[in-house]
Amino acid sequence: MSLMDEIATLNKPRPQGCCVAEALAGLDKQDAQDLEAALGEASIQHRAIAKALIARGFRVGQDWKAISRHRKGECSCHR
Repeated sequence: MSLMDEIATLNKPRPQGCCVAEALAGLDKQDAQDLEAALGEASIQHRAIAKALIARGFRVGQDWKAISRHRKGECSCHR
């Protein structure tokens, strides 16, 4: 494969939303509802939500701050 072919393969468009939006779109209906409920519950830690999403194969990274940004409306979903 040429360098240009490899670059073209790797050059995927960036998602419009953050990792939380990607997870919401990729989960089945019940799990998406559960995630929305968890996001709205202040007693549930960002880290717990991130770990649950990572366990289900979503790319959240070890940085649970993405969950915090989404909850605060500071992520790419809200721009």
